[in-house]
Amino acid sequence: MRKGIWWWMLWIAGSVASFAQPYFGQAGYIYGYSWPHHDHLTRNAGQQTDGFFVQVLRPPRFDRQGRWVYPESGFHAAYIDLKNEHTRYLVTLAYVLNFPLYKARHHRFYFTWGEGLARNGGYYDEEKNPANLVFGSRYLFYSFLGFNWRKLFDGGGALETGILMYHSSNALVNVPNNGLNIPSFQISWFPVYDKRHERQEVDARADTLRWHGRLFAYGAWNRPDLRRTPLGFFWNAGAEVSRLLNFHWRWVAGAEWMESQSLREWIRYRHIAFGLPLVPSSRAGVFTGPELVWTGMSLGWRTGWYVYNPSGAYAKWYWRMAVRFHIYKPLYAGLQLKGHFFVAEEMSFGLTYQLW
Repeated sequence: MRKGIWWWMLWIAGSVASFAQPYFGQAGYIYGYSWPHHDHLTRNAGQQTDGFFVQVLRPPRFDRQGRWVYPESGFHAAYIDLKNEHTRYLVTLAYVLNFPLYKARHHRFYFTWGEGLARNGGYYDEEKNPANLVFGSRYLFYSFLGFNWRKLFDGGGALETGILMYHSSNALVNVPNNGLNIPSFQISWFPVYDKRHERQEVDARADTLRWHGRLFAYGAWNRPDLRRTPLGFFWNAGAEVSRLLNFHWRWVAGAEWMESQSLREWIRYRHIAFGLPLVPSSRAGVFTGPELVWTGMSLGWRTGWYVYNPSGAYAKWYWRMAVRFHIYKPLYAGLQLKGHFFVAEEMSFGLTYQLW
């Protein structure tokens, strides 16, 4: 009965959102399995989970050649029933981007990425179960990645199915080696969907593919890791090469040398980042992508927001907040606050604070 009420509430919300032009709404069902990756909680691995979600999306835009200029974007809210002894449910809110990979008359195929916050609730008794560190905080960062296929109907409406991986971590309270993974299948319905949502736009910059290089250096105070290493100072120097893909997005590949000094010892290692799509021509935007850290060979994912303010012909500055977690080394996770000042188009320096 309770699930039925949730379903109809989300369906109605999706229907109402569909009429809020130029946005359209979507409501759907999530089914999957969840497991925490803390060693003490492996007995709960593979717990069946399900839930419901609603999305309000802004349509993508394409040029005359059918290449996307803007991805589909909006907000994703979900209720996920975890069905385990540690917590009963997650309520989530995220910013979502759908990148069109394939576009036909009645079919769409998307790569989906989302980043947001989750609140857990239900059974939590620290005295009864002190090993329960995964949900040591009521609020968690979470993200999801996956692929969706969408079927459009001539009479209106659309049906969508997809496979997504949800990942949550306790970055808000800085608890090491914890998180929750939920591989899931979902199916959803757009009550009102018109192909005219997908506006065709022509922009000269959308057809421009060009390369751009940059040298940079910056320094910062930081706490290097979660093993309580004392506060230290580090500096970075490196180079980046980027390729403009369309009006707003570019891929960035670079190499970076980092030298860090704590109160106990010097730490020197190389940092290699690659595949970070940015939004360089916007005053605010999202960046996301994989990165490889040479020390420990850790492959991870970094994502976040930045605000960009042009203050002159070449003098520019921006700040960004990054949420970084690593698949191979969960200890290497945390927040990054960074500010850059561009003294020329090809050079910049700045300060950053990193909480690892």
